[in-house]
Amino acid sequence: MVSDLNFEQRNNTNIQIRLLQMKHEFYEKLRNVENRYKNEIEDLTRRYEQMKVENDTLEKRLKE
Repeated sequence: MVSDLNFEQRNNTNIQIRLLQMKHEFYEKLRNVENRYKNEIEDLTRRYEQMKVENDTLEKRLKE
């Protein structure tokens, strides 16, 4: 009986530990995804700004 209780407690503890590990892994993956998309958005924003400058330059040359 005591042995069964100890086994159940160990099992519950192992389950809790695994759930915490899974939670940590999930948040780590989430941070990685957030960083990837943040970097992609920043890259697209830089490209857009560069194209605006190039477009403005071309328009000025056409007006000359």
